[in-house]
Amino acid sequence: MGSASTSGFAYSADPINNGHFLTLHKNKILKFVRYKLLVYFIFQMITVTTVLGQGPSWPKPESQTYKYTATIVAEIQLSEIPSYSLEDTIALFVNGEIRGLSRSVAIGNGKVLHFITVYSNKGVDTMSLNVYHRNTDLVYDVATPFEFRAQGIYGNLTSPMIVHIYPDNDAPLKINNVSPQTTMQSVPFQPIDMSEYLVQPDSNEVSWMIVNNPNLNAYFVGSILYVQGTSGFLGQTNLIVMASEISSRAYEESRGESSRNVAQAQVAETSIQFTVTPLLLAPLWQPKIPSQSIVMGDQFQLTELSNFENQYNGPFIKYSYRPIILGSETPQPQPDWNLDVRYGFTMTVAARVDYTPKYQFHHADDVLAAFVKDTIRGVAKLDSITGLYFLSVGGFAREGDTVIFKFYSGEMQQVLIHKVPLIYKPYAIHGNLISPYIIDLAPIAPIVPDLPVVGGIYNMPIEIRDSSFLGSIDFEFIAEDPNYPALLHDESIATFCIVQDSSQLFNLYLDADGDGFGDPEISTVACKSTVGYVDNGDDCDDTNPEDPFTTIEIHEDSGWQYNDGYVCSGVKVELVASGAQSYVWQDGSTNPDIIVIPEVTTTYRVTVTHASGCKGVKTVVIYVEGKVVTNSANDGFGTLRNVLGCLMDGDTLTFDQPNVNFSYNTAPLEISKNAMISGVPSMIPSIFFDHTLSNGSFIFFNNKTLILNHVDINIANPNTKNVFEGQGKVDITGVTRIK
Repeated sequence: MGSASTSGFAYSADPINNGHFLTLHKNKILKFVRYKLLVYFIFQMITVTTVLGQGPSWPKPESQTYKYTATIVAEIQLSEIPSYSLEDTIALFVNGEIRGLSRSVAIGNGKVLHFITVYSNKGVDTMSLNVYHRNTDLVYDVATPFEFRAQGIYGNLTSPMIVHIYPDNDAPLKINNVSPQTTMQSVPFQPIDMSEYLVQPDSNEVSWMIVNNPNLNAYFVGSILYVQGTSGFLGQTNLIVMASEISSRAYEESRGESSRNVAQAQVAETSIQFTVTPLLLAPLWQPKIPSQSIVMGDQFQLTELSNFENQYNGPFIKYSYRPIILGSETPQPQPDWNLDVRYGFTMTVAARVDYTPKYQFHHADDVLAAFVKDTIRGVAKLDSITGLYFLSVGGFAREGDTVIFKFYSGEMQQVLIHKVPLIYKPYAIHGNLISPYIIDLAPIAPIVPDLPVVGGIYNMPIEIRDSSFLGSIDFEFIAEDPNYPALLHDESIATFCIVQDSSQLFNLYLDADGDGFGDPEISTVACKSTVGYVDNGDDCDDTNPEDPFTTIEIHEDSGWQYNDGYVCSGVKVELVASGAQSYVWQDGSTNPDIIVIPEVTTTYRVTVTHASGCKGVKTVVIYVEGKVVTNSANDGFGTLRNVLGCLMDGDTLTFDQPNVNFSYNTAPLEISKNAMISGVPSMIPSIFFDHTLSNGSFIFFNNKTLILNHVDINIANPNTKNVFEGQGKVDITGVTRIK
C-alpha cells in the first residue's frame, strides 16, 4: 500500500503491516517514550491507523503562506473525561482562517492523542479552537484561546496539552484560593476583585454571593468584595464566597424557549480567611528628623531614630529612606558623548546606575559613558526592558588603564562622576542580567537596616562616600508598621550638607507647631532652609500653634446670640487682644483692638511679643451666616432660625441637601423680611415644629411675605396654636404640604 505524509511523518494505510510493525517494535517504542525522544522520531517509528471522521470539512492550512510554526500534542476531554475516538478533530483559527488541523494517533491502551502543526505570520498570536467530538457528533467551542508562540512546543506524549470541551459549551466554574486577609479593628479589609481568582472557561454571566458570617460585614459591588469586621470582633474567621452562572441554554429553558433539558447552573465556592487584630497607632515623626550640615573633613552625627518617632505602639517598626531627586538649579545639557574610535579589544560591562541602594535612575535622557583620562572608551543608553546599561569599553591589548564612569542624569540635569575606578582588561566581563555591575553615584547615604527593628531603637549613621563632595542631599525617612505599611506610616524630610567652611552654615530651629517661630531648645546647623525648621528661636511654646498667654475677646450684637463669633454678613465686630506686650494684626495694625466687617467666614491673626521677648500667634474665627441651612437643630449657627435672621430682604433660603434636609423647631420662626424657603421636587425639605413647647410656627411682622416652594411643614401636638400668626402673607408654590 502507499503512504501519506504530513510534516515529515509517515503513516501506513496497510492494517496487516501496521499490526506486524507494532508487534515487532513494541519494546523499542516504549523505550523511546521512556527517554522522551523528540516527537519527530516517535512519529517515524509509530505506524497508526488514521480514520477520516464524518465531522466538518475543515481544510488543511496553507502551510506555505506562513513564516512561523508551533507544535501541539493534545488530548481532548469532554467534561473532564478523556475522549479516545480517532475521529475526533481539533481545529485552530484566527479570525475564521484555519491555522491548524489535528491528526489523531492511537498510542496504545486505547489512548488517542492529537498532533497539530500550527501556523502564523506573527511571532505571538492568539487563536480560537473548535473540537469535533465524534461520539456526540457535535462541534464544540473551546472558550480558552490558544496563545501561539513561534517554535513553541505544547505538550508531549506523557503530558499532553488538555483541550477541554463541555456540553452546551458550558464549562464548570472554579475559584482559586485567595490568600489570607488581615486588618486592624475598625479598618476595612482591602477590596478583593474576585474575578481575578475565577477560573471560567466560558463567557457566561456570573453572579457573586456570600454566606452570612456574623463576625463580618461583607458585600459585593459587581465582582469586588468589600469586607469589614463587625463592631467588637477580634480574631480569625472564614467567609464563604460563591460564584454562580447560568448558561444561555438554561436561561432559555427558564423562559420556556427550548424544549431540551435545562442545563444546571454552574456554581463554585471558596473559603477566605479574615483576621482582625487590635488597632495600632501609626508612627509619627515628632519632632521631625533634624537636618545636619558639616564642614568638609568632619563627620555627621549619629541619629537615634527612636528619639524622633513617637506614638506607634506595635511590636516592631521598619525604617527606610529614599533620596529626593530634584532638577539642578543650573541645568546642564545632555553631553555629546560619541565613540569615534574603533578598538580592537573590548571589555564588556552590564551596569545598573543607582543613587544610593534605594534609587535607580530610569530617565529617557540618561547616558552612561566610560572614560580613560579624558578619552571616551564606551557609551550606552538605558535598556528599557532590563533597566541596565550595556557598554563595550574599548582599549588595547594591555591591561591596567583606569576606567572612570560618567553619568548624565535626565532627572537631575547634570553630570555625575563615579569615583570608584574599574581596571581595564581585554575581554573581561563585569556584570550580567542577574548580577549587574553596580554604579552608585550618591556621595552621601544613610545606613538603615532592611529588617524591622524591635523597640524602634536604631542609631543611624550617614556614610560619606565621596570625600571631595560639596553640596546637599535631601532624604525622606519613612517609619512604618511592616504588616500595615499603607495604613501605619509617616515621613520626615531632612537635608544633609557638606560645605567648604563654617561661614556657609547657619542655625535653624524646630517649628513643631508650625506657627513660624522656632523652639530655642531644639536647633540644628544647616546650609539651607529645611522643612519643619525656621531661622528664629522665638517661640514661647512650640507645642502649641496658639499662644497660650494671649486671649481675644469678641464684641458683636448679631445673630441668635451676641458675642459668640457667629454673625450676619456686613456686621461690625470688635476684636480685643490681651496678655502680651505688643501686637501686630494681619492688616498691620499694632493696636490691641481692631474693628472688622467680614462678608464671609474669616480667620483673624495677631502676632504677639511678650516681655521676655518670646513670640506667638493667636487666631480667632468669625463665622458669617450664609443663605443655606447646614444645621438641623433648633438654634445656632447654620440653623433655619439663624439663616432667616440674617437674610436680606427678598433673599432665597435653601437647605444643604442631601446632607441637611430637615429643621427642628421648638419656638416660632420670625418673618421680619420678605423671603423664600425653597427645596426641589426630588428632595423636599421638612420644617418640623413641636407645639408642645412653642407658641406657634411662623410669626409675621410688618406685612412681610414668606414664599414656601417645595417645602413640607410638619406640626406635632398642634392643639389650638396657629401655624401662621401676625400681619403678613404666605405664598405656597410647588409641592408644598402642611401636615
